[in-house]
Amino acid sequence: MIYLLTKLTSKPWLMEAEWFKVMTNIITRKDITSNLETTFAKQIEKRALSLKEGSKKELNFVEKRGNIGVLNITGPIVRYGGMMELSANVRSLETYSEEFKILENDHTIDTIVLNIDSPGGEAAGIAEFATYIRNSKKKVVAFIDDLGASAAYWIASATKEIYASQTAFVGSIGVVFTLVNDAKKLKKEGLEKIEIVSTQSPKKRPDISSDEGKNQIQTWADDLGKKFITSVAKYRRVSEDTVLEKFGQGDLLIADKAKDVGMIDGISTFEGLIKKLQKQGAKMSNSTMSMQDFKAQNPSLFDEIFKAGATAERERIQDIENLGNFTGYEEIVKNMKFDGKSTAEAVELAVFRAEREKKMKVKDEFLDDGKKAAALLAEAGMAGIEEKSQKPKASSIYDAVLNSFKGGK
Repeated sequence: MIYLLTKLTSKPWLMEAEWFKVMTNIITRKDITSNLETTFAKQIEKRALSLKEGSKKELNFVEKRGNIGVLNITGPIVRYGGMMELSANVRSLETYSEEFKILENDHTIDTIVLNIDSPGGEAAGIAEFATYIRNSKKKVVAFIDDLGASAAYWIASATKEIYASQTAFVGSIGVVFTLVNDAKKLKKEGLEKIEIVSTQSPKKRPDISSDEGKNQIQTWADDLGKKFITSVAKYRRVSEDTVLEKFGQGDLLIADKAKDVGMIDGISTFEGLIKKLQKQGAKMSNSTMSMQDFKAQNPSLFDEIFKAGATAERERIQDIENLGNFTGYEEIVKNMKFDGKSTAEAVELAVFRAEREKKMKVKDEFLDDGKKAAALLAEAGMAGIEEKSQKPKASSIYDAVLNSFKGGK
């Protein structure tokens, strides 16, 4: 318990404050509503989360709705699974990643919906998981049911589209370091905590009771918060100033206000969104859309795809140019550079094969010349000449030819 509590209070969190108290209560084995604001305590009970110790349940967060795959992201989020994941409805990114991969590899699924109802969680691993979601080979859409806060909103922002229920709250963009100063408690118990830090590392243990220590930790929070804001701006295709000024400044926005400022793309019910996506999938499978039609119906998506394709093509050509010059094989490199598909590795392989074929051809020609020379020697009655330790002086043109093939001059 001490280990878990220390871990909880020594890491940066992207989580609502009241939910952080819930996790502390779980670890310290207090009633889950202990020390909670009354209204929030009632919300916790109403949500009927499995927060009692020992209420283990099968961890299965994946659903299939026809061609739609659903990954349910609910409750507080931690990086790795363990005892808390089994007993406290705390979910891990490790588990979510495994479940998401199942949906990605299912060829019958066209679109993945992240069904989110989470206050956020541990900062570690969120950026990587969001990147994984963003780079998925399938379309990923987020639905926020009731709450998509902090780390949960970071994850949602990485999807192609975000929808929320009418009463959902969205946002809480920011980072929190919750530290415990136990000096008074230890003094009351007659204990004194002594830490000796190497002189080379004076900032390894910041004193949170001092302004210098608080400023150091504030810098940590600001640096991580900057990455949060930068990622949201990139994923939502807005400026960082827009995120700073309009996305709540750490506050939660109800769905319609979140839509007005661009934090989400629409308001819907979960079932309504599923039906909409299923219809879109059916329409796409039953019709062939021209590029111009696709551009007209999905201008922002078309621009995103076009820009991504152009960037990928530039990077592909640059990778080939970075290989340097292949003297004698310029035509091969040129053709592959502009064929729109060959990678740098493919170019290297093609040049290697061409070089090997060239050497094999030279070898074959050399062997043919050797056979011709041997035939001439045989015709002159010199086929039985044996090599001696001292090379004989060539007495005729045939001796000279023989010596040249045996390494002589």
